[in-house]
Amino acid sequence: MRFKIFLGTVLLGLMVMSCGENQHEGKGESITQDSSTVEAPITKPAPTFQVKQFSASQKVDCGQLKECVSVDLSVVVLEEDGYTASEKINEQLYSFKHFQDRVSADSLFIISHADSAKALLGQVVDNYVAHSKNEVAEEQRFAENPTRRSWEESYLLLMADDSLVSVTQSFNEYTGGAHGYFGVNHFNFDRKTGEQIPFENIVLDTSAFLHLCEANVRSQLQITGEASLQDQGLFSNTLPLTKNIGLSLNGMEVYYGLYELGPYAMGAVEFTIPYDSLEGVLNPKILGNVLKDVEQ
Repeated sequence: MRFKIFLGTVLLGLMVMSCGENQHEGKGESITQDSSTVEAPITKPAPTFQVKQFSASQKVDCGQLKECVSVDLSVVVLEEDGYTASEKINEQLYSFKHFQDRVSADSLFIISHADSAKALLGQVVDNYVAHSKNEVAEEQRFAENPTRRSWEESYLLLMADDSLVSVTQSFNEYTGGAHGYFGVNHFNFDRKTGEQIPFENIVLDTSAFLHLCEANVRSQLQITGEASLQDQGLFSNTLPLTKNIGLSLNGMEVYYGLYELGPYAMGAVEFTIPYDSLEGVLNPKILGNVLKDVEQ
């Protein structure tokens, strides 16, 4: 029996198990764990699927410079009894850089299990804050107004059934310069193996897919069908192929990031293609499974 999980900004409709809040004294850091669990009868050997959410944040001052460093992270950790697919998915999603001194090789904080997620996420935050404070202190030696550092990153489970898991990452980071950098990345995983599903295994007709994308881009940017894309500020009259897609209850989520279509001022372009427009474009096996989920 197929099961599915759809999570929005607030996790609704699930059985929520609150694990409280752990406040780090003297650091202004709050690490909160919320775990939501769904147990449903499904076709064996797929086991019980659990979703646990963890978040950690911290803001610090650098002398007279208030909130010189801020960080806010939120992850959804997948777990299941006696099965390794969720572990593989977590490791591919949550490999955070470990900032070290310049003579040391970079390493990673890797979150693979819920039981270690809380502590590791706290270490990621502490490491980023310490590294960024050192950078600000170095700037303060030479600049009257050093650059504040900020990092926000969150993960959302779009859909999960017994064949596919789709997760979205959103981030926003500022480390100086004229502006920050933000974006969205979609990830699609095989539910049974935990491996990422290649774009080519999801979209079988790239020409038709690009046609749908161009129609949506024109609509988003209010460009008529006859107008030249390049004349309207895009880099080219030919739309580039994006492989940044996710699958949700509403359809295929498509994202063109900064500088993919035009200058920074154009921003990112994102849209949803309904499933009824994707027949012949989307892998029929994936489309069939998704449509069954949508209908239930």
